[in-house]
Amino acid sequence: MMREWMARQTKANECMKNHVVELEQKINQGLRNRQAIIENLERQFKFLTRRINELNSIDGVGIGKMKKDIKKDDMGVPKELNKEWKLNEKAVPHNKEVYHYV
Repeated sequence: MMREWMARQTKANECMKNHVVELEQKINQGLRNRQAIIENLERQFKFLTRRINELNSIDGVGIGKMKKDIKKDDMGVPKELNKEWKLNEKAVPHNKEVYHYV
């Protein structure tokens, strides 16, 4: 009778040990997944902030990556035409007063 009880206790202890090991493995796997997600988000954040800064600098309202200083007259109007408003000579070679929007 004592041997049967010891056998049941040993079997129960082994089941508990296996259960604890399985839980530890699940926790470790979850932590690795979370860490991978966090690292991926950090990488995406760095890429997107760099891209946003580049786009803002192209628009002229950003961090100033464009080095060209736009000259303006007394009223604050740029002296140069915008890049979009440049004369398309192929479309209208005879009339230099007509601007085409690109």
